Amino acid sequence: MPLKFVYGSLMLHNKALRSGKAAYINDHEICFNHIGISKWEPSFANIEKSEGNRAWGVLVDFQHEIWTEIKKDEFSYIEINVIAIAMDEKRYRCTTLTLMEKFKDLEKPPSARYAKMLWEGAKYHRIPDAVLKKYEGYYRKGHKGTLWLGPVRFPIFWIARLLIRLMVKSGKLG
Repeated sequence: MPLKFVYGSLMLHNKALRSGKAAYINDHEICFNHIGISKWEPSFANIEKSEGNRAWGVLVDFQHEIWTEIKKDEFSYIEINVIAIAMDEKRYRCTTLTLMEKFKDLEKPPSARYAKMLWEGAKYHRIPDAVLKKYEGYYRKGHKGTLWLGPVRFPIFWIARLLIRLMVKSGKLG
């Protein structure tokens, strides 16, 4: 199975933590234009073409079954082919997930909870300081309400994803 370039919260996937390596994709950037849940989770990460920029993330060799489960959860994204460059400048053909048009919104900063996850993933994988500072800035400015949710956050976000799916099926979204 081809390598995967992951970003956002997937940098903290247990397989990425065990065997992932930091990498970037030229002429792309990580943006925050995935529709969210009002002020609680206003946006999520997406990768888009952006001349002259670098999108930082992690290269991971997922087993087919694991990647299939990830794609089910990340239903609002499609897979595209890209070339990622690791810290040692070695190039890798891989795939990554990019957002489908019907799930795009205006760019908005992520919540403090999500930004903290991004910062932790970037720090763990030794992604450059400029990226860490960007995520830390989002954390400092982001809505802190989701930080205290603890163990109930996963059911809440599962329900939110379900609501988005229902909106798509009903034609109210996209």
